[in-house]
Amino acid sequence: MLNFDAFALEQRLISDDAKELVKRLLTERISLRGIYRSVEVSLSWLMSFIVAQYEDLPDHLNVVQSKRASGIIIKVIYI
Repeated sequence: MLNFDAFALEQRLISDDAKELVKRLLTERISLRGIYRSVEVSLSWLMSFIVAQYEDLPDHLNVVQSKRASGIIIKVIYI
């Protein structure tokens, strides 16, 4: 019996333009359901695509904690 990975199978069918659109839509506050329905991909492909995108990120995102941010500062504006 052949074992097909949904991501690998649909990977060939999804155009590069659609992949770029999905990347842009993921940066917006749009639900995953809205993304996969509007781009016309399956939810399993979208989830596999997101996992692949996160795996491509470096372990260290070059974030440096500010030295002056030692605690939480809350300011209140009275009206």
